[in-house]
This record gives sequence, C-alpha cells and structure tokens, in this order.
Amino acid sequence: MTEYGNALGTATATGYVVAALLPHLETASCRASARGRRTTPPIAAMLEPTAPCPACESGDRTDHLAQRELVAFFQELPRRQAYQASDGVCLPHLRELLLLAQTPEVTQFLLDEERGHWERLQAELQEYCRKHDYRFRHEPCGAERDSWRRAARKLAGAVEGESDRPVQRPD
Repeated sequence: MTEYGNALGTATATGYVVAALLPHLETASCRASARGRRTTPPIAAMLEPTAPCPACESGDRTDHLAQRELVAFFQELPRRQAYQASDGVCLPHLRELLLLAQTPEVTQFLLDEERGHWERLQAELQEYCRKHDYRFRHEPCGAERDSWRRAARKLAGAVEGESDRPVQRPD
C-alpha cells in the first residue's frame, strides 16, 4: 500500500480511519482519568483485528517479550520523555501495550501520547490532501509529504523489510 499507487487516495482513506480512531482514544482517555483505574480491556477489544496477519503471527512471541520490557520502560520519567520524542507505535502494538500496562498511569500515558501522535498525523494528512487541491498546488510540500505512507504503516504496522525510500511508479 505504501510502495506504489495513488498517494492521495491512500492519504484520504487513512485520514478517514485516523479520524474514526481519535474519538475512541479520547473516550478511553477520559474514562481512564475519571475512574482512576484500568480501562484497557474495552479499548484493546475495540482495536482487535478481525483477521490474523500471518507475518505478524510469526513474530508475536518475540514481540510479546519486547512489549513487556517496553511497558516496564514507561515506569520511569526519563524514559517516558524519550518515548514522547518518538513517533510512537503502530496501532497493533498499541493494542498489545494497553493489554500489558500494569498501572493506570502507564495506560493514561500511552493513551495521551498516542492520541497526540495520531492528531499530528491527522493534521498532516489533511494538509497533504489540501495541497492536492488545484487552488493550493503551488504551495511547497513540508512534513506532510509522506504522511500518507506513515499513516498506512502506523495503522497496519510496518512490514518487515519495507523501505522508506521515495515512491517510484513502475514503468
């Protein structure tokens, strides 16, 4: 999906999915802070895929161990700050991390940070689509240039070996 094809179509489609996802993250965040206890099962269940991915299944065992370490990583403030400076995790891994979170604080941190990542990505997708309008085509591209690709990867998870090289159309 991110190598060839219609980038504007991908940006539009992923933009709709991100827009649908954000209210769920906001609702889960509000419930977690209002109740002061774990609310991850409902949000994690909502993020459950409808069909297994064969590539993901093969790496699940190793991923689970790494995710446990990452959840422990979030217990310390300096490490949380390092995560805040990153692009976050993909949606499948967010779901797993929410299931593994042991404290309401870690759950809330994950929800808040990921909501921020998704909101920034949504703004970039909107800007990418706006600049494809004939009235704004003259405006130079900025960070939104590859937002459609990042959105597809963040929604589905990056495929192992998938490169970040610029898209080139087949001849």
